[in-house]
Amino acid sequence: MAMAGRTSLWNGPQLAARWLAERGPLPRPISHAIFRETALPDGTTATSYCIQDEPSPLTHHDFEQWLLRHKLGGPNGLGLALLVIREVLDTNGAIRECVIERRRGATDGPLSGDPARVEFVGPARSVRLYTVDSHGHLAETTPATPPPPPRHDITEGFSGEERAIRSHFGQAAVVLDRRSPTLFEEMAGLSSIVHVRGRDRDIGCGVGWHGPMAYLLIGDFPRLDHGLALPPDEEEAVAAELRRHKLVRHEMRFDAEGLCVIASRRDRPDLFIVRPDRDGARVDPYTPGDTTVGSSDQRRWIRYAEAHEGRIALDAYQDGASDELVVLTGDADGQVWRHRIDPDGVEVACGPANETAVAMLYRTRCSTERDTSPSDPESMDDMDWPELPPEADSLLAKARAYAQACLMLKDARTPDQAWTDTVVCLGRLPVALRVLDARATAAALRALLRRGNRTAPPEAERLRALDGLEQRLSEELADIRVSAAALAWPDVEDAEPEWAIEDHFPQAAYHSQEAQRCLMLRRPSAAVYHGMHVVRAGLGAIAGGMIATAMTDWARLTASVDRRGDVSPEVRQALRTLRRSWHAPTLLPAEKYTEHEAEAVLEAIDAFMRAVADGMVPPT
Repeated sequence: MAMAGRTSLWNGPQLAARWLAERGPLPRPISHAIFRETALPDGTTATSYCIQDEPSPLTHHDFEQWLLRHKLGGPNGLGLALLVIREVLDTNGAIRECVIERRRGATDGPLSGDPARVEFVGPARSVRLYTVDSHGHLAETTPATPPPPPRHDITEGFSGEERAIRSHFGQAAVVLDRRSPTLFEEMAGLSSIVHVRGRDRDIGCGVGWHGPMAYLLIGDFPRLDHGLALPPDEEEAVAAELRRHKLVRHEMRFDAEGLCVIASRRDRPDLFIVRPDRDGARVDPYTPGDTTVGSSDQRRWIRYAEAHEGRIALDAYQDGASDELVVLTGDADGQVWRHRIDPDGVEVACGPANETAVAMLYRTRCSTERDTSPSDPESMDDMDWPELPPEADSLLAKARAYAQACLMLKDARTPDQAWTDTVVCLGRLPVALRVLDARATAAALRALLRRGNRTAPPEAERLRALDGLEQRLSEELADIRVSAAALAWPDVEDAEPEWAIEDHFPQAAYHSQEAQRCLMLRRPSAAVYHGMHVVRAGLGAIAGGMIATAMTDWARLTASVDRRGDVSPEVRQALRTLRRSWHAPTLLPAEKYTEHEAEAVLEAIDAFMRAVADGMVPPT
């Protein structure tokens, strides 16, 4: 056999067979290398090998020569620890999908390490970890907090990262900030996150280690609120403005205009935003809770959290480093949480935010409410959700309730009106909101009345709050649709007589019919659950078949469909539309859906199944 000797190279199966035959642990690595395979948006693929003692990447032929020169042929190849990185990039050069494997001797050699394989999408999201058993087989393991990959010399860690960054971006690269990795980023094997100034945008880099070698993963890694720092001159200007205006400094954050500092006035609930500018720094009043920022799906997430999860939206701002919306919410226990919502309205991250300025105000407000009884027993601030007679669910009752709510809000906006008169004007507004099932608006009303029980708000603030109530009520009612039960999915008037999911996908007949029944019986979450099984049937019917489980990640799924040449553009577009209406990161549906949201999902499923059926042979 040509490659059986110790002076020739063995392939992966030969090395694996040798390791299994010896039934012992893999030898301690004597050398390290990194293989990178990059799939570019134009369909081409670039490959290279990086060696610690080589100044530039090697081709496959040069790498084989290097192995022979270093006597790593034959079974000695098990002494080479090879990190295999297979990444798919988007049009911005950022990671869309990535698989990292730790192998020995060759790109298909024996797997080693714990974890031996890591899969993730985007900037280290939906991370999946795999270990290898004594027979060389992979098994997925429960995600936990793994120790970061060991560095060859911890004292040289920072300089090693610097060399990797300068090697990739050039000596003139400007490092904007560094931070520690989040849980998922650390699970992906990254030791730090660095942002570098690019020509037209800031570039996020995840830095990982393979033995003594640092490597970079380019992705849309977010700037988190902690760990940010201003340059010394800007920091000095901001500190001077804080002293001049006698403001208390709170968190620093990165928004659409850049780095800024949130501050408050002592003993007063006024917030300010301090930004560095050309002349030093400027101080502007800041009103948290802007519900006009972000996409319509992101704003819908806010309304859903307030209406169905008992949260109060305290603040929302656009993250300047990505297209995600950062939302701060408070719960009934006085805790404040930071949520990151992607443009499709899906929550991608959540963590505590009790250090923020709005959290301080929220906890102060909650403690005041607990210690202070309502001054007016007729005030609505602590009123329970009113009980209503059965007929209150009729369309006529809802129309009357909306008219009454509009009249009460109009009377409450009378100019130069005392706060007590405003409370009287809003007397029966909670009852009208109960008829309309406008829970988010009711929560905002209770918050306004609680603030008024302590101190009557100024005229401008009162009018702004009432305008906000009316706007929130309009948005909440826009998400409600009154419909009668129909016999076809999604609408009997729009359905074409010749089209039925059951005719083209008999394996989905049961779940298709159950989804229709659940929607008619006003069980929207159950309807989407059955719709998930219909989607899986449609994916399996695509040419070549696609296996999808309830935990299949949407980003991974759409990326796999986009890479295939045998899937029509109509199917791809329908699948993307379905993903936007799904409101969950995987095929497993979200915990709750409104009837309007469930109907939108079923309509998107119907369009997707039609697109798949168009590419199939008509049933006989």
